[in-house]
Amino acid sequence: MAIIVSLKDIVEALEIGSQTAENILDPATGEIVLVTDDDELEIEDLDDDLRPEWQVEHFKKIRKLLKSKKVLRLPNSYDINEWSLMEEFCYTIENVKHQEILLDSIRGKGAFRRFRETLDRFVLKDEWSSFRQSALQKIAREWLEENKIAYKE
Repeated sequence: MAIIVSLKDIVEALEIGSQTAENILDPATGEIVLVTDDDELEIEDLDDDLRPEWQVEHFKKIRKLLKSKKVLRLPNSYDINEWSLMEEFCYTIENVKHQEILLDSIRGKGAFRRFRETLDRFVLKDEWSSFRQSALQKIAREWLEENKIAYKE
């Protein structure tokens, strides 16, 4: 029987991904495991006697997953490109003045902070959150379909 993964779980994993961590899906179990850069360095240290039990189990799981050829790496922050999502969102704003200010806010250093501040100023946080959630769901669906993984909404 094929594993059916939850679209919601995939989206949640995409939300917490970062440049220093990746989510790996074990298609045999449907489990998603977050693996940080630090985890990958620490699994080389085989002295599990000095670790708490939960960490020993965690590293065993990571070692097994990283050695397996069947695991799938979920889209990471580079694949998702949060800046592009912000730009796409800006173009959905009908108020031209707000749209221009939002577009200006995402240019240059500090773009993410300025974007959040501008969302607050124009009371657009909920709209951004909905837009981002829809975009992540679309990315997740495409990834699941591309990898021929059955999923439930």
